Amino acid sequence: MKPSLNIFNLSINLIVLLIFLIFNPLLAIFVTTAISLFTKRLNYLIVGILYVLSFSLIFANQIYSGPSDIWSYVKMYEAVGSSDHYTYTNIIKIFFKDQINHKDILWFFYLLFLGELSNYNTNIFVLSTYTLIFSLSAILANLVSDKGRYNPILILFSLIFIELSLLMHGFNQLRIIIGSLILLVGLVIYNPEKTKFFARVFIYSAGFIHVALFIYLIAFEVYALFIYKKDNLSKEANYYLKVLLLIFAAILCLNILQPVMYSSVAKSPLTTNAYNIYLNPDTLLDVNNNKNFNIFIYFNLMYMMIITYVVFNLKQLKSYEVFCIMAYIVLEVMQTTNNVFSIVFTRAALVPHLLFILISSKALYCLDFFKGLSKWKSVYIFCFISLISSIRIYIFNINGLSYQLENIAQGAFLSPYYGLIYSLVHYDPVFL
Repeated sequence: MKPSLNIFNLSINLIVLLIFLIFNPLLAIFVTTAISLFTKRLNYLIVGILYVLSFSLIFANQIYSGPSDIWSYVKMYEAVGSSDHYTYTNIIKIFFKDQINHKDILWFFYLLFLGELSNYNTNIFVLSTYTLIFSLSAILANLVSDKGRYNPILILFSLIFIELSLLMHGFNQLRIIIGSLILLVGLVIYNPEKTKFFARVFIYSAGFIHVALFIYLIAFEVYALFIYKKDNLSKEANYYLKVLLLIFAAILCLNILQPVMYSSVAKSPLTTNAYNIYLNPDTLLDVNNNKNFNIFIYFNLMYMMIITYVVFNLKQLKSYEVFCIMAYIVLEVMQTTNNVFSIVFTRAALVPHLLFILISSKALYCLDFFKGLSKWKSVYIFCFISLISSIRIYIFNINGLSYQLENIAQGAFLSPYYGLIYSLVHYDPVFL
């Protein structure tokens, strides 16, 4: 490589570093994405690390007060540290003998392990957990980029700007977001001819981080048994006929088995706590209400991009993409029917939703199918991300942040100069 190219590579990556050091990560990820459209000299490892550090610090530096999910997780962490009852063996016994609701094995292993390392320091807990969330999202962006065929930095942009599920759920629903991201890693790396055992470690681990994800363990094994038997499957009419039949069978089985599952949950001592909170008619929470079907909710940017991507790539879809589309259809149907387990299906639906955000930016490459437009790809994608980021930040400024995000950076989430330097200097989470 010529010395001039080495200097250029170093210079362009130093510019990105300075951008993240000085500017708010929302602005930094937009500018970095714009740069990545016109040069391939950006190092994704550097960008990924800066992305993780920036968003982790800005999310961790907030006001923790109750009642809220994130406040409950902090209290859960403190409870593990203040009790001799929580040991690795006792955690397993509690899950299999006492109750499974909010007693997920791997989540409590994480709390115990981190607590032993940090002497149950709450600052370290929140920073480590947000770092884990954003690290997993950065890893996934790289994995779904298909070895660089799609721009992984553009995928990071999608995670932040196209749809807010990562930010919303990543803010306070820690177990389900971590479990969902780990499950997606397993699904993406799964190859029935090479990595089927290694990938299953991730897939099965997710169920022990949040029990709502256990449904995927069964669903994936059925999918692998009947459809995903080899890596390079031909996505012809026969393949999609099997997919449609499996979707129909899943919906039918879940509806038929619902009374049996409800009775089992009501009677089992392992699920008594979950039943009383979510399923008991006398104490039923609003969170378990069924979702009313409204076709207009599907007329948003993310769904339009996913439909475009699927239409143009029907025969080239990845098997994990097909699986998540199947899961999404089944879970949407189950949420809109008269189903007592809607809270479980709502939690589980986060998995395909996150994947849709990750792959939504792939729709921007579909214009390559039209002759003469591919050479303008960088220009029209730049116009697209400029428009989307401007609208998103404008809405944030006009309507204000939702309650999930208003405490982030202690209310300064939208400050333009809240870069890494400012985050490090002013890092001081408040625990009430």
